[in-house]
Amino acid sequence: MSKFIIKNLEKTFINDNKNNTLFRDINLEISADKITVILGKSGCGKTTLLRIIAGLEKISSGTVEYLDDKKNKDYKIGFVFQESRLMPWLSVEDNIKIHDTKNKISTSDIDRFLDLVSLKDCKKLFPNALSGGMSNRVAIARALAYNPDILLMDEPFSALDYFTRKNLQQTLIEIFKNTKKGIIFVTHDIDEAITIANDIIVISNGNFKTFNIKNPQPKDIDKLEFLELKKEIKELLK
Repeated sequence: MSKFIIKNLEKTFINDNKNNTLFRDINLEISADKITVILGKSGCGKTTLLRIIAGLEKISSGTVEYLDDKKNKDYKIGFVFQESRLMPWLSVEDNIKIHDTKNKISTSDIDRFLDLVSLKDCKKLFPNALSGGMSNRVAIARALAYNPDILLMDEPFSALDYFTRKNLQQTLIEIFKNTKKGIIFVTHDIDEAITIANDIIVISNGNFKTFNIKNPQPKDIDKLEFLELKKEIKELLK
């Protein structure tokens, strides 16, 4: 099983010449084969943790190591930001293959990625012709075109309306099932976390607690077991 092993992690920021410690002595294992949701309030450090895993943020001390069954430490990460970050002067097709400097991505590849995000008829459109939800789908397709071992997603649906968000949650679950790529997903929404996750890591006041959910996705969050889980998570986040 592929996983990230975090040992004795400390992250300290310096503000006004004062040290502000966000995490201290954190030990954690995060599967790279499941949908893992990092859940917490704004400012708790969930995006910082995601950026540390991605190698975009330096740590103050400790280690973050990637391991798989072959003990191979070489891996590729696809990152989907909160904003879609599409290039407005490029078509959907060209946005998806923007990182393809060796022209390895074919037209059929583009069609396959767009089909995964239900946008197969949109490859010639430009970003100004897309809705917010469609732009997010293109951003996911672009990350998949990079052929990552794991997909990291930083609250990509947070600015969308309820119905678009629910549709994209279903799309994400289908992508996971079809590609077998692990996903680490950041959100502050408890319902979203329970709906899509295999594992939920709750961050509260610098403390971490992991919940394993064995039920297949998407889940009926109105079932009693999930209502009780939701209540427990709410208590942690107080």
